[in-house]
Amino acid sequence: MGATPLHALLTLGLPRQTPVAWLDGFLDGFRAAAREHAVAIVGGDLSASLERFASVTALGRVPAEGPLRRGGGSPGDELWVSGTLGAAAAGLSLVLRGYRRDRDGKVTAPRGRRVSPVRRDEIARLLRHLLDPRPMVDLGRMLAEGGIASAAIDLSDGLARDLHRLCRASGTGASVERDSLPVDSGLATLPGLPSDPLELSLFGGEDYGLLFAVPPQRVGAMGKVAARFAVRRIGRLDATSTIVLAGGAGFPRCRTGASTTSPGTPGDVPGFGSRGIRRSPGNSWETRPPISPLPAGDGWFERFKAQFLEMLGRHDEPEKVAASFAIGVAIAFTPLLGFHWIIAFFVAILLKLNKLDVFLGTLVVNPLTLGPVSAVALPLGRLIVRARQEAVTRMPWGDLFRPSLWAQAGPMVRTIGIHWAIGMFALSVLFGALTYLTLVRVLRSRRARAAVIPPDFAD
Repeated sequence: MGATPLHALLTLGLPRQTPVAWLDGFLDGFRAAAREHAVAIVGGDLSASLERFASVTALGRVPAEGPLRRGGGSPGDELWVSGTLGAAAAGLSLVLRGYRRDRDGKVTAPRGRRVSPVRRDEIARLLRHLLDPRPMVDLGRMLAEGGIASAAIDLSDGLARDLHRLCRASGTGASVERDSLPVDSGLATLPGLPSDPLELSLFGGEDYGLLFAVPPQRVGAMGKVAARFAVRRIGRLDATSTIVLAGGAGFPRCRTGASTTSPGTPGDVPGFGSRGIRRSPGNSWETRPPISPLPAGDGWFERFKAQFLEMLGRHDEPEKVAASFAIGVAIAFTPLLGFHWIIAFFVAILLKLNKLDVFLGTLVVNPLTLGPVSAVALPLGRLIVRARQEAVTRMPWGDLFRPSLWAQAGPMVRTIGIHWAIGMFALSVLFGALTYLTLVRVLRSRRARAAVIPPDFAD
């Protein structure tokens, strides 16, 4: 933190069906952001990918005083934050509800509804916070060059989580004054947001303001900082191992001691929790790993759906997914009844296919569909071998269990069985090929649509 950006390297991975217009819009926005901070784009890489991704490496020059790190804070340092909190999370909520903002800043409501003039400007501002965030480069440089701050971190993951990281790196705790938090005014004025303003401001993320600690002897210099930037004091670092949100009815706590556990385990829980604050015996507060500050995708069904799609191979190439399911369908139509799953298992291993897709394909022919399928397979088999239909004048029900009947009907039954097997093999080839061609086309089409970002996101 606190460096002067000079150069940038851009790596892009794009699906082959990505529209050129989208790429032009993305690069226009990237170049505009680089020009704003006098950054030269000096190289990078472009490659084909199933999913769209971008990776940026920034190079710069740190001041003589050295960079600002997370771990420089000490007990007694004041905590300050720039900008407001929760605006980007509110903007994301609006996008998920169908609101859009085009390049000119015009707002459109979901399903063509009219946006009232009173709310239009506020919605546009919240969408801009999400779609066009402003990095606080100048503020970071001022804090570093003037030796004003002892520690700093950008608020990309929300105040709760990033404060926890700063405290853990500095070996301190913190006390945050709830009434001092700069909660964005739009969170209280816009109805229908999924969480209360305090929750969005603590856990929303993507605000990209700076959270920094100022030693007591440098607090006087904050007047010069406040003259240029919107900053506010929100609390203080202390010598405890907990983070406390003071104010209101009670206060949640969280331990901040150093931990080698992985993210999401109790040692890395952000201070305050996220809808996961739960009361424990003794009226103290504990936290469990947060899910998401927004409701989308945090239910058991959504998690099951995401995991199931992963098992189906949603990130695999369309040809591989289609081939796996089509081979399962082809196996299902073979006359080897009772051995379909065994055959599918070995074929999937031999050809390195998605086993679940192959197994699901074999379910196409089942006890409910075997009758209609056989009714098609038998005449198809006769047609292929150009055989005539065997005539059955009457069904001798009374003689069904006499060996003489089966000895007499045996040749006809064998012939029917051969014709049925030939028809099933023909259906196997036919439906296997149709399944592959159809599924490849559908998957390519869906992924091509998923690769296109609406024009209002390109700015």
